Amino acid sequence: MSYNADKTWTPPCPRIMNSLFMAIGLVACGDPGGGDRAALGTSGLVGDAAALAATGPTSTLALSNTTKSIVADRAIVQPRAVALDFPSDRALVLDFNAVLSVDLTTGDQVVVSDASTGQGPMFITPRGIALDLAANRAIVVDSGLDAVVQVDLTTGDRVVLSDDDTVQGPTFASPRAIALDLERNRALVADSILDALLSVDLTSGDRVIVSDANIGSGPLIPALRAIALDLSQNRALVVDSLLDAVLSVDLTTGDRVVVSDAKTGSGPSFGSPRAVALDSARDLAWVTDSTVDALFSVDLTTGERVVVSNANTGQGPRFVTPLAFALDSARNRALVVDPSADGVLSVDLITGDRAEVPRADTGQGPEFSEPAGVAVDGERNRGLVVDFESKSVFSVSLTTGDRVVVSDPNTGQGFDFLAPRAVAFDVLGDRALVVDFEFRAIFSVDPTTGDRTILSDDHFGEGPSFDRPMGIAVDPAHNRALVADDGASAVLSVDLETGDRVVISGSNVGQGPALDGVSAITLDLPRNRALVTTDVSGVGAVFSVDLTTGDRSVISDAEIGPGTSLSVVTGIALDAGRNRALVVDSIFNAVVSVDLDTGNREVLSLSVGGNPTGQGPAFATPAGITLEVVRNRVLVPDLGRRAVFAVDLDTGDREIVSQ
Repeated sequence: MSYNADKTWTPPCPRIMNSLFMAIGLVACGDPGGGDRAALGTSGLVGDAAALAATGPTSTLALSNTTKSIVADRAIVQPRAVALDFPSDRALVLDFNAVLSVDLTTGDQVVVSDASTGQGPMFITPRGIALDLAANRAIVVDSGLDAVVQVDLTTGDRVVLSDDDTVQGPTFASPRAIALDLERNRALVADSILDALLSVDLTSGDRVIVSDANIGSGPLIPALRAIALDLSQNRALVVDSLLDAVLSVDLTTGDRVVVSDAKTGSGPSFGSPRAVALDSARDLAWVTDSTVDALFSVDLTTGERVVVSNANTGQGPRFVTPLAFALDSARNRALVVDPSADGVLSVDLITGDRAEVPRADTGQGPEFSEPAGVAVDGERNRGLVVDFESKSVFSVSLTTGDRVVVSDPNTGQGFDFLAPRAVAFDVLGDRALVVDFEFRAIFSVDPTTGDRTILSDDHFGEGPSFDRPMGIAVDPAHNRALVADDGASAVLSVDLETGDRVVISGSNVGQGPALDGVSAITLDLPRNRALVTTDVSGVGAVFSVDLTTGDRSVISDAEIGPGTSLSVVTGIALDAGRNRALVVDSIFNAVVSVDLDTGNREVLSLSVGGNPTGQGPAFATPAGITLEVVRNRVLVPDLGRRAVFAVDLDTGDREIVSQ
């Protein structure tokens, strides 16, 4: 994720663990200053149950559904920090630019505060969160705002408590983590550029340095990532991802002492510790590490490190990048935010077993892995979804969201898919046509039996070979499919009976700019043209391709048509009644409307960023799009969410059809 120098928003990167995007050559961008191996920022702030109880009385919070949107399994796109609200049995997760509430029993999720919920300055890069339940508020540090922000847990309203404009003291440079010392009415904030631990008065917002290069002795702390308070010992426990260490910081003198690192204490070394929690009853600290992909226990007396949970310790879903966590001592577990779970993982502190906290899924049946393309089979009231990772075609009920595998290595006869990317439905032939860019082929899939036959490749059909086919559309009037081929920078016609291939538009056919980086295609038959998307170096465009001459012209790009610039476009659909194309952009995580006459671009549906449009759960990595005219919506498969969304064509509102 990146932000501009003036703190305006620039959209997030796709999740880099996504194998489809890695396969098609997209490069994930990094987190400024973080050095993270994944494009996911984090900070951890947690303390144990006893410490939380000691901070003052708590009360169960009444959430008004009239002021918040209940979202079943709302996307946790870029989790950064998590805190536990014990009385309400929920976790509050700091995610991208929002605070979410996750019910630990049902999995239901509530948007507590974001650009659409609550008033006040919008988050830019929120890093850490702590709870002051007695005051019904969360306290958030935001390194984009360089501020400490109070969030009302009922209304979602945001108020700056401390920044350069409001109070006295040293200026924040990159605040990343926070812990509350309510007995002293202060927050302790870690700043990873100042290499300092600061105290922030919760009434005045005034800032004072507790420990840095000039205050306190001991090793410097160049990459602070998390804080846990041990008030009984008048110290903070911090983790530093450059020192790969847990340190103790005296809250009076600022002195710093290594508690555990490669030279202090025995056991496996840290790789990049990201979060820490205090377990005073056992004289332990718990630490997550996003390079070793593990949860450690650390003996606070000896510094001994023990891996409690990782790929070799404990059962259940593996960590991918375990980030922040909260300690639930009453249930003897840690709650870890990790992109692998699309939510929250519960980790047993004895066995190391990992389990997903319940999710409010939509529809019954086997789960998607990486849904990449979708087509509508209207006669059967279902969507047909190709899944890249599981190499399969799913049937999805458009009423219930129920999922059934139609074709995969264990269902149906024929060659197995290698890298299915897109799908179209051939109504006249009553079959699904699947593009496989690694097989360099178009498959025909029987929608009942799941049998797979190759319609067109080097061995079936005559004509130029596919190079990297990425998108497909059916032209029933001419008994052909039109295929967008990224490797050939061309659009090819495929005869639906013989599989013969002919270049309709390419370097030697038709006039106009080249189709470099072609990614998706749809047909505008009344105008005898195909609409094709491209992206080159992260700059997207929509082309018109004349189906008779092959001539190409740009409808919309960075220079033609005002509005939101396109980046990595992964799908396109024609909304003829409104004279527009609808494209999905996997970097902006948005559906964008493109006027077919002027090239004007307007956001139809966007769930994160500076100007959200439409209500409902957030996209994570939208990968395709198709029109469902009967219900006045488009269907959008989302790789990161492992879900299929529906987006209303009028309002941009989003709902999950199947997950």
